[in-house]
Amino acid sequence: MTIAPKRRIIIADESAHATEALAVVLRQSGCEVLQWNCHCGLLTAVRNFRPDVVFSDLLIEGRAAGIELAQYLRRQRPAAGCVAVALTACVHAAVRQRALAVGFDTVVWKPANPNTLIQLALKGDRRRRCLEFPAEYDRRDRPRQRGPAA
Repeated sequence: MTIAPKRRIIIADESAHATEALAVVLRQSGCEVLQWNCHCGLLTAVRNFRPDVVFSDLLIEGRAAGIELAQYLRRQRPAAGCVAVALTACVHAAVRQRALAVGFDTVVWKPANPNTLIQLALKGDRRRRCLEFPAEYDRRDRPRQRGPAA
C-alpha cells in the first residue's frame, strides 16, 4: 500500500486567530501547514516551502499582498501547479473577478466553512470559481429586493 505524501499548505492572513484555526483543521486532515501573518517575506516563504495549496486573504496589513502572491505563483514554473485560494470578506463581484483574473483559482467568502477549505486543500482543484458568497447578493452586489411581508 502506497501512502500519499502530505499536502503542503500555506495560510496567509494578518489574523493569527484565523490562520491558527484553519491550520488546526488542515493538520488534523494530514496536511503540512505553514502559517504567515504579514506581507513581509511571504513570497520567499512560498518559494522555499513549495506549497501544493495557498490560502490567502486579498489584503494583508492593508497591502494587496494576496494579489501579489497570486501573480507570483502564476509567473513561477515551480509553483505552476499550486492551487491558489483567495479568502475575502468582500462580497463585491468586481473584487472576486479581479482575484480570479490575477491568478487565484477559487475565491471563498470569509468566514468559510472548514469542510469546504479541507476539500480544496486535499483535492487541489484548479477550477476558476467563487464559493460560499451570501445568497442575498445578486450580480450587481446589491441586496435583492424582498416583497412585502405576508
